[in-house]
Amino acid sequence: MAGRNSGTFGRVLHATGRHARREGGLRGLASDLRALGSMVRDWSRGSYRGVSKKALMLTAGAALYFVSPLDVIPDWLLGLGQVDDVAVLGLWLSMIRGEVSNYRLWRDTIVGDDRTSR
Repeated sequence: MAGRNSGTFGRVLHATGRHARREGGLRGLASDLRALGSMVRDWSRGSYRGVSKKALMLTAGAALYFVSPLDVIPDWLLGLGQVDDVAVLGLWLSMIRGEVSNYRLWRDTIVGDDRTSR
């Protein structure tokens, strides 16, 4: 059982790394996180309502995983303990990437409309 779980976890880590390389590495991640922060701010202010229920549920699940004392790999194992957290973050970001893209389109449209109305 442990071998099968570690193999699955290894595939998730590999896919996360492959995704990060394909999407611009750390620069792409930083850009996505900034856009995600803006999306959350605009959603909480009520100016953006394009976030799907699926994205909200995935975000709640990822947040619960991070605050939960139960981990796939315990955090007290220095170095290894954070690997599962990074994998969950990467998986979560890859699953909501479409939401972030939709938000960027909305934001660029709003900014473009503001520029043309002046």
